[in-house]
Formats: sequence, structure tokens, C-alpha cells
Amino acid sequence: MSACPDAEQIFTSFPQLKNILSKVSSRCNSDSPKDYVNISKNRSGKRSKVRRPMNSFMIFKNMYRKELIRDSLYEDICKKFKIERNRKAHLIPKIAAKLWGDLKKRGRGRGQAPFIEFARKVKNEHEKAFPGYKYKPKRKNKEYGFRQFIPEEKLTKHKRDEADQTSDAGEAEDEEHEDNQESEVYQTS
Repeated sequence: MSACPDAEQIFTSFPQLKNILSKVSSRCNSDSPKDYVNISKNRSGKRSKVRRPMNSFMIFKNMYRKELIRDSLYEDICKKFKIERNRKAHLIPKIAAKLWGDLKKRGRGRGQAPFIEFARKVKNEHEKAFPGYKYKPKRKNKEYGFRQFIPEEKLTKHKRDEADQTSDAGEAEDEEHEDNQESEVYQTS
């Protein structure tokens, strides 16, 4: 089983990977921002959740992936480095992250500018498509994984009564304990 190579090894073996950047940058002018407004679908194909608008790196990575596959470089890289099927998913993000960093070094983000501008357009399209959307991440409960916080006002009456009964039972035990301590004090004197 071979490990996924680092980005430098890939670039030395495939210098044409950097040439794809011009194609990817031109996609910012030709692609429609509406194509990047996402709605995740459940297994039955129905709309289930509105996704966050993509940031500039996610857009760059998507465009770069499409160009890699279109130029069939993706399969060539996998064959040369003997990358197994389950390791292929790590390849494109590695390459894209390296190139994204190189674009950033090109002087105050000039190389990233078309993607940043395109991300703004995508965000505007997202706001038009989903005007009431607000990002609400699920809080992670340490013990049980993801769990959604439900304010007390939204609890049903039945659940609220159960919560009150458990807290009342705890208070009753505390009162009994205090009474027992007081009776012990009177008996000793």
C-alpha cells in the first residue's frame, strides 16, 4: 500500500499541473455563480438542507478538480504514484492547497483575486436564492456527538413537567437530609 505523495513530488513529476491555473482562472469569467449555490439532498432526492455559500478556496478547488479530470491528469498521477482508490480523495485537496498558497504569494493575493470576486458573486446569488438563510452550526455534545440545543421555551409541556418532577425530587431529598441532621443535633444534647 503506497502513501499519498506530497505536493512537491507531484509537481516535479507533472509540471503541467501549474499550467492548468490559467484555465481555472478563466472559468471564473465563464461559469455562472448560480452553479455554485448548493442545496444538499437526502437519499430520496428531496431538498433537505441549504448549504453555506462556498468560499474562494472551495470554488478554486472545485474548478481545479474539474480541469484535472477533464485533462485526464488525475488518473495519470494516480497510476504513476500507484495511489489506491481509497487514497485518491486526498490527492486533489493536496494539490489545490499547494497551488492556492502559491497564488497567495503572487503579491497581495492578486492570483487569488478572481476567485475571491467570484466567491462574492456566489454569496450574492445565495442571498437572492435563500433570503432568510442564517448559518446555524450544530453544537457538539462531548458525550454523545452532535446534539441540537433546544431552549426551554420550545420544550413540550410533558417534557417540562418531567424536568420539574426530577428537580422537585432532588429538592425533597435535600430537605429530608437537613431534617435528619437537625434531629441528630437535638438527640445528642
